Amino acid sequence: HMMKKMKENMPAGSVPKELDIAIKRLEAGEDPEKIEEDMGEADLNRLAQFFREEMTRQLLESGKYQIVDQAGEGVVRVRTAITGVKPNKPAWNQTNVTRLTGIGLGSASMEGEIIDTSDGERVLTFVVYRPANRFSLAATSEWGSTEEILSYWALRLRQAADNRWISERSVW
Repeated sequence: HMMKKMKENMPAGSVPKELDIAIKRLEAGEDPEKIEEDMGEADLNRLAQFFREEMTRQLLESGKYQIVDQAGEGVVRVRTAITGVKPNKPAWNQTNVTRLTGIGLGSASMEGEIIDTSDGERVLTFVVYRPANRFSLAATSEWGSTEEILSYWALRLRQAADNRWISERSVW
């Protein structure tokens, strides 16, 4: 199996936990497709948590907003879903020349809505897609560009809130 060869070629102690778990699952006879699906789901869950943390940080750092768990007057619910991610291929992005081609760059897509909890009205809906920035060093790690994109979207949502959601017509 390819995962075993990868592990054999890595220095001792440097094998990522996820790879080690996947190899053990393979050795136990589990379906390789199921293992790969679970690994992808784990990445998506981690990225979703990253976005929640970025969104919370943006709102709290602005000093204008509170994070609450009760509906009411002046409270909105932010619902988002990462609908697609493409990781970078870090080995292809080590030089400016190869990064500029865009071949090994990732991307992300997300959809969401902002709902006024006092009346259930939808304040804003969005569907966004963004490719990785060719000039960013985030492209040199597998999920660096995706995290950079998610951080940008958290900032844009905060800016939309600052502008009372008028920014829905702006570029995301």
